Amino acid sequence: SYLLSFGSAVPGALYIRLGSVYQGDWVEVGLCYPPAATPSAVYLGRGDWSLGLRQALAPTSNLTDFRAAPASTYYWDAGRGLLLARITQAGPRELPTWDDPLFDYCPPSTSPQGGCAWLLVQGPGGPG
Repeated sequence: SYLLSFGSAVPGALYIRLGSVYQGDWVEVGLCYPPAATPSAVYLGRGDWSLGLRQALAPTSNLTDFRAAPASTYYWDAGRGLLLARITQAGPRELPTWDDPLFDYCPPSTSPQGGCAWLLVQGPGGPG
């Protein structure tokens, strides 16, 4: 789990991408927002940032449901200005074709799972 806060202006869009993960692995992130800086949308994608598949994530209604959810989801706590998000890797890990310990293992973009999972959080007035 990771917690991020913004020292100055909230970014219009924030991308978080999984890499070198196995199918079913997940990462949780918490994003601290200042008052009146509610995120406008949260998307889950896979594959290429600009051309990849993306879908809007439906939020859970409370922290208990967020903790119990088996897959990618998020929870927005407006009172605390805290967005909790979980990104789950759907596709299997692809092994490299050469011996490189730093290789970023992801399913191929042409596979049904379409590459590494990523999260896009749009801030107020962020790009679509």
